[in-house]
Amino acid sequence: TAGLAACLTGCGGGGEAPSSRADEAPAGSAKLRSGAGVTSGGSVPNPTSVERPSGVFVLTTRRLGEQEKIALISQPGIAGMTSYVTWADLEPQLGALDTSRLDADIAIARVAGKKITIGVFTGKNALPGWLESQGVRTWTTTAGDRLAHPSDSKFVQLWSERVAELGRRYDKDPTVVQVTICGAAGTLCGPRYPEVPGDFDFQQTLSNWSSLIMVYAAAFPNTQLNLEVHLTRGYAADLPSTLFSTLQADMKVGLFAEFLSDMNPQPGSPVGQVFASRVPIDR
Repeated sequence: TAGLAACLTGCGGGGEAPSSRADEAPAGSAKLRSGAGVTSGGSVPNPTSVERPSGVFVLTTRRLGEQEKIALISQPGIAGMTSYVTWADLEPQLGALDTSRLDADIAIARVAGKKITIGVFTGKNALPGWLESQGVRTWTTTAGDRLAHPSDSKFVQLWSERVAELGRRYDKDPTVVQVTICGAAGTLCGPRYPEVPGDFDFQQTLSNWSSLIMVYAAAFPNTQLNLEVHLTRGYAADLPSTLFSTLQADMKVGLFAEFLSDMNPQPGSPVGQVFASRVPIDR
């Protein structure tokens, strides 16, 4: 499919192109409005029902070509696929979103009659080069990875604006069945920190992630969300378990874990134990 350059306001959903209103910019182009992000205060819309992903979803990566993805998702036992891009992919130049990769993958799933889960990574190897010029603090891990500082509020402001636009574009697309919540990640996307900066502030980090969860919930009221539940060095599973234990009961946010420990996954791992005792697993 042809690439689309979507800007940060006024663009339509990822499904059928919406009809343009006189006060809207054409699909794929608009100017960033001041304060375009979803606010984090108050409650979020509560749809009567949200479809949850079910069955086997294939994890597709940039290493797979279009025909390989089509062949995978066309298998009868496959319910859908995943599509993850980075913020650097999405917005290489400040102010204009390029959704072509997401749109192409959604089209593959739609044509196959399957579903797709999407996400925009904001962790290592994922940040646009212009981020610091907008006042966002970054830090470098011992492995040399450049990351957004987890306690930085400017990151929350900028990323919220992008999430709002993604919601306008994809929330009502029936092919998109789940969106992954991303923020100032310690690895790829979620609140998972095998290492933290020296001036790490747990309470501010918790507040930032709480705000972003509300932003995603407001941007995607009709779409299931998921959030990583992994460990933070020095704080065990306190960060994800606290986040989940304070969510509104009607918020459609599920658990996502590649493993239940940052070291050796075991049935009694810290994350599993904490969630079993503190968080009702019924989302």
